[in-house]
Amino acid sequence: MPPKEEPKAVDGGSSALPDSELENLTASEAAFMKFCLRMEDRFTKLDSKIEALSLSSFPSPGIKFDAEACAAESLIDPVPISRSDHRPSRQSLGSYQSHYSQDEVTRIVKSSFRLEKPKFDYPPDLKSDGAYDESVLKFIDDCERHIEIWCSLPENKGKDFEGSEVFALVTLPAAVQKRVTHNLEMIYEKSEISGWPLEQIQKAKYWNRASTAEVKQTLLERRAKGIAKKQAVRTIQPPTIAWPISAGFIHLDAFEEYKSKMTTQISRLSAGGVSLSFICIKDAIISAIPDRDFKGELYTQFGHAGSLPGPNASGASEEFSVKSIFDFIRAHIVCIKQKGLTDTVNKNSGFFVSTPQSQKKFGGVIK
Repeated sequence: MPPKEEPKAVDGGSSALPDSELENLTASEAAFMKFCLRMEDRFTKLDSKIEALSLSSFPSPGIKFDAEACAAESLIDPVPISRSDHRPSRQSLGSYQSHYSQDEVTRIVKSSFRLEKPKFDYPPDLKSDGAYDESVLKFIDDCERHIEIWCSLPENKGKDFEGSEVFALVTLPAAVQKRVTHNLEMIYEKSEISGWPLEQIQKAKYWNRASTAEVKQTLLERRAKGIAKKQAVRTIQPPTIAWPISAGFIHLDAFEEYKSKMTTQISRLSAGGVSLSFICIKDAIISAIPDRDFKGELYTQFGHAGSLPGPNASGASEEFSVKSIFDFIRAHIVCIKQKGLTDTVNKNSGFFVSTPQSQKKFGGVIK
């Protein structure tokens, strides 16, 4: 009796299949089987705590696949963003594509840092006209900062934030997306254009084709249309934008918070087509200053309410800007801090608060 033929190993795997069985398989099925055997051998040698995915999670034999991609995806679950097919999907931070080496994937997975996606804050009054506009604009700003932080991380050096142009839109809750779409007279679902003439369908604006920049600009223009010049001025005046009440005037963090809110609002009004004069902006900034004595100094330097200062003794008129007034205020705060007069000025301004309140907002730093 001839000796029984020993089965040959397949690609160095710990298991083997007879050649007769391999010959009966298609090329895709044979490749799939070889991959499974290779993975089985690899998992038996690893001391890590990573569990192998069950065979049911692998592609079916009739589908071509990339073995290296499957190996990478078995370590990290990608979280695609739901968007129409022509939009690029983006993996969540911590998920990496198959072109990374095993060492790189292992090193990144062990990182304890994880950047969380921004959360959408629903407006307090949902019934008011344009209630979602401000919340969506704030959310878009948060998403833009999220992208900046992501790109600045050492492990993301030289990488592009995939889908950055639509990240804020696809991250919005679905109900909010639909609400904003209709507010902007855009099409959210195909069923909404049922029965439309072909010409109108071609001219319609679709939510799944818009970018974050386009939606942001449209929102700003929509808000500007409903704001008269007088109302626009009120949006930059106290109490709408006021000095933080949890810290004294001589407080750089409080100054930067006020400056950020003011410049953001001015930028939004300008983007929407509402341009405010320097006099209006200057008066709003000075009216928010809690130190009465310094208010007088600002009026002397930049002109009293509703006006600008005239020419100096030599007959020359100085040009002022929003930056110049903010620089003047900051220089004053820094000067008072250097002289050690922070507490005195804060108390005299009538804007000094107790330490517990200050700790709550600025971590206990009141100077």
